[in-house]
Amino acid sequence: MEQSFDVIIVGSGAAGMTAALKAHHEGLKVLVVEKEQYFGGSTARSGGGIWVPNNYVLQREGIHDDPQNARTYLDAVAGNAAPDANKSAFLSHGPAMLAFLRAHTRHMRFSYARGYADYYPVRPGGLAAGRTIEPYLFNGALLEEDLALLNPPVVPIPMGLSFNSAEFNRMNMAFRTWKGFGTAVKVTFRAIGS
Repeated sequence: MEQSFDVIIVGSGAAGMTAALKAHHEGLKVLVVEKEQYFGGSTARSGGGIWVPNNYVLQREGIHDDPQNARTYLDAVAGNAAPDANKSAFLSHGPAMLAFLRAHTRHMRFSYARGYADYYPVRPGGLAAGRTIEPYLFNGALLEEDLALLNPPVVPIPMGLSFNSAEFNRMNMAFRTWKGFGTAVKVTFRAIGS
C-alpha cells in the first residue's frame, strides 16, 4: 500500500521527535524513520541533557544569560566548524523550541542541571554555573510495551533506577557522605515504589 507524507524525519532522537511533533502540530502528515531497532537515539542513552542558552528554565532559576554571551562562547568553542547562520538560528530558535515543548506536551518538563558547567567554562562566554537543562524524571511504565523499544543507556543501570544529574553526583559519594548515602537510598526506594 502506497502512502504519502508531508514530512519525513530521519532519526528518532530528541531533535527528530521534536521536529515531528512540531510538524504534526502544524497539521502535516509525518513519518519518522529510524534505522536502529530502538527509538530515542543518543538522547535516550545519555539522560537527555540539553544545552540551549537563554531558555525559560534558566530564566526561571535566575541564571543570567544572553544571546551575545552565548554566541561568544559558541564562536570560542566551535570556531569556523559551524556556519555563522547555524549558530544564529540555534541561539534565536532554541529557546522557542523549548517553550513549544512546554506548551504542547504533557510530560516534557525541564529542570536546571545546577552545577553542570559548560564543557569549557573558562572560554569566553562560558558559564561555570552551566546552561544545561534536563528533563524531569519520567515514569517509563507510561510507555507500556514501547518501553522495551527505547534505546538502552550506555552503561546498564540496575533495578530500573532513574536519577537526575545532581542525584548522580551525590550518589558517587554514597560511601563518603551522609548526603550521598541518603540520595542512594532515596533513588533505590523510588525504583522499588514504581
